Amino acid sequence: MTREALNKLNEKQMQYCITMSVIIDRDRKAGAKAQYEKDSGKLRGFLECLMQMEIIKPHEMKALYLWFFTENRNAKQEKIDTLEEM
Repeated sequence: MTREALNKLNEKQMQYCITMSVIIDRDRKAGAKAQYEKDSGKLRGFLECLMQMEIIKPHEMKALYLWFFTENRNAKQEKIDTLEEM
């Protein structure tokens, strides 16, 4: 289901979600609770807007929110983080 929802996003929409994923992850690691909640709300609001425009369905909105919210989805950043831990 998540893959199908991801395929519905154009490049700009995908890039925004990835950017928010990176920002939310940084907020989480920094312990910036207020900023974390604000940025999480931006991601949710963006996905709700896509749902209202009928680009994605309600269940896809939830799946995409969890996909981008749970961890940093920027592949380049993940590689950098892995190298720094070594």
